Amino acid sequence: MVPQKVNLLSEEDIIQVSCGGTHSVALTRDGRIFSFGRGDHGRLGYGRKVTTGQPLELPIMIPPPEGSFNHADEEEEGKWSAKSIACGGRHTLAVVEWKSDDI
Repeated sequence: MVPQKVNLLSEEDIIQVSCGGTHSVALTRDGRIFSFGRGDHGRLGYGRKVTTGQPLELPIMIPPPEGSFNHADEEEEGKWSAKSIACGGRHTLAVVEWKSDDI
């Protein structure tokens, strides 16, 4: 095996890459996640079996936070942003934080 330059994400500002046994995940400076490789066991994070050699952006499908961030009578606008990623043999992990549109 010889290391090769990955041009597929050359337009993105990648700050971290993590490689599992048969898949990889990349994190952008603005908190987006791209995954690619073998997708069985849900390791790519798309909620279904999909295997792809093309990096696809992984949606962060978590409801907005409740409590001090989100009062019952008002809905806070914002989005989840990934801060760190990790892969293993059959899993992918992302540490995310809520980014309010007010900030």
